[in-house]
Amino acid sequence: MHRLQYCPDYICNSLSPLHYFFFTLSVFIMSRNLFHCSINKILLHL
Repeated sequence: MHRLQYCPDYICNSLSPLHYFFFTLSVFIMSRNLFHCSINKILLHL
């Protein structure tokens, strides 16, 4: 893991979009799950 501290620019530049994509994907999945949960609760209360 120490090798990551010495990070050439081209590796960092290629990694950051990937990290950004996975972060966005995880946020999307979490928000979608929250959305479904809230809809289920609303439907249960009807």
